[in-house]
Amino acid sequence: MDSLLDVLLGWGRLGGVVLLLVAAALFGLCLFDYSTTGSYFIVVPGLAIALLVPALMLLVMGNPENRHFTLNTEESQGPSLSVPELMADMASRTRPFWVCTHCKMITGPGVCLKCDQSSTVYTVMDDEDLRMVLVALD
Repeated sequence: MDSLLDVLLGWGRLGGVVLLLVAAALFGLCLFDYSTTGSYFIVVPGLAIALLVPALMLLVMGNPENRHFTLNTEESQGPSLSVPELMADMASRTRPFWVCTHCKMITGPGVCLKCDQSSTVYTVMDDEDLRMVLVALD
């Protein structure tokens, strides 16, 4: 589910339109259920309302150029680096970026694509985060 949501967020306003259509379909299902049976399952409108919030936010602010990171993680599927190579790569990289200390590689947001762990992935946004990663690598 996370990858589907990442794709929709990456689409920006188009992702907002897709979420809005899904929410409208759920509301339609709720109205159809109410008109045929006289009642409706309470989760359906709740889910539709839960989808409306990110849909409206994406419609208003969903320009993909406004993102601060890319969801393309093709580079993160390469081989693990040695600690000096990784330190040199981290020093020259624009922030924010994510580092898996288990695989010793730059990875995507949240979870490492190589070892599939999230507990070893650190977000590096400033020099303090970089020092924390360097301590975790030792």
